[in-house]
Amino acid sequence: MPALSLLTGIISSPPQVVDVDVKQCLRKRLRSCDCSHCIDSCPAGALSLKSREVFLDIQKCSNCMQCIAVCPNDAFLLPGYDFDSKYRSIQNRERIFFTCSKQSYGHPEDQIVPCMGVFSIELLLVLGMTGPPVISFNVSGCLTCENKTISDSFVNILEYLEEHVSPLLTSKFDVVRDRSVAEYSESDSRRDFISSVGNSCISTFKSQFWSEKTEITDTSFKTRRIPYKTRLIKNLIDLVDSEEKELITSLCFHQVSINSKCTFCPLCTGICPTGAIKIDRSNGEKRFLFNAALCSGCGLCVSFCKNNAISIQHPFVSQVSKLKDTESCC
Repeated sequence: MPALSLLTGIISSPPQVVDVDVKQCLRKRLRSCDCSHCIDSCPAGALSLKSREVFLDIQKCSNCMQCIAVCPNDAFLLPGYDFDSKYRSIQNRERIFFTCSKQSYGHPEDQIVPCMGVFSIELLLVLGMTGPPVISFNVSGCLTCENKTISDSFVNILEYLEEHVSPLLTSKFDVVRDRSVAEYSESDSRRDFISSVGNSCISTFKSQFWSEKTEITDTSFKTRRIPYKTRLIKNLIDLVDSEEKELITSLCFHQVSINSKCTFCPLCTGICPTGAIKIDRSNGEKRFLFNAALCSGCGLCVSFCKNNAISIQHPFVSQVSKLKDTESCC
């Protein structure tokens, strides 16, 4: 098929390489932190610890992007890759295809991603609630790929989401195992695509979710920032009605609480990388304030508390993420 062959040169190009920003690693913020999400989820064994810092062995790395998907604090980067901009470039589509850069078979209109492993649970949930009617994932070449276990667990997660959160999803997830027989509709022809790209600077995606990329920061502490996955869910919450908001909160928000051992000292507020915890001292009384919309679930507050006064309850998406990590390492 001529149209499909046009993409061969793009897809066969050298894969992008992940960078590690050690300054964003939770272990850098708190010496006693034992976070190992990235190491535990890496199927190639490319990540390890050297003097308590995460070390990436490029020779071992298979570019599965699991480290990007599971890191709670954006310590892994893909230089030059901006998913938000990529998604905003697709306007008014009935169906879009995501194709891995390692695939040998694709279509000129496919949206190229480094690997299906780059999709975090949060990102998939947001896509399912704000995307076009059909979102297709081309896994036709994954059977023989070195990252096959990542693809398999990715497909399992899609099925899991459709089974458990279907009331929230407005898009249908479609897994394509033979790209040669899955085509765009007539309205999504190559001519229409080129036209939409030409007008992309003045058009906006129908859901408005991806209309602008904002960085939420806490100006009271320069090193505080909201990680990408947390921002995705926070932005989503701002768009939905009260009933959906309640369901998303139960699915995605971490919950931090204190017990009677709390002395309202400032340790937890100081160590929190997102500013989700505050101690209110107004009216001559101290109160523990927690903003779940800003919490990344990193757990530094729990680890840093000298009185063991803080506990954290992780949501549904974290449980699914652990399922994904376990399957990836099998």
